Amino acid sequence: MSRHRIHLGKSYHELILLPTYEERYEYLRIGGVVGEATFGGDRYLNQVLYTSKEWRSFRDAVIIRDNGCDMAMDGYDIFDMIIIHHINPLDPDDVIKRSPCIFDMDNVVCVSPKTHRAIHYGNKSLLPQDPIERRPGDHCEWLAGSSVQNIVKGEQPYDGYTGRKHLKYY
Repeated sequence: MSRHRIHLGKSYHELILLPTYEERYEYLRIGGVVGEATFGGDRYLNQVLYTSKEWRSFRDAVIIRDNGCDMAMDGYDIFDMIIIHHINPLDPDDVIKRSPCIFDMDNVVCVSPKTHRAIHYGNKSLLPQDPIERRPGDHCEWLAGSSVQNIVKGEQPYDGYTGRKHLKYY
């Protein structure tokens, strides 16, 4: 018995119109349950598909299109393994019948492994956090009270273990 696909109406061309990383995540989020079977006993179908020469070629084209960026978002380069995420999830019938949605460029996007898990299981804490805004001089906190700061001032540094001053400058 064939399962009928419910068209979710999600697409790459709609995804890239969303200006923020969080909006893209919310658009893609599926919210499954950890341990819930997706392909179940048909998991071998994934392996056959994802190791095929056709898939590897398609995968390369997606990575080039998205510049290797997480959810195709500039500034979120993926330095880990790149996963090609199907925006509208596949089911075993799609793979068996070679559905056009498998190789549809409008149905896929590059994601990092953590983002992929966040999309599938709704765990937002896996997503990268915005970088901390830096201010002039805040990178030197480790210098406060250190012998390096004393060297900058022209003083002899203290030995951290004995409390004695070293005899020479570094």
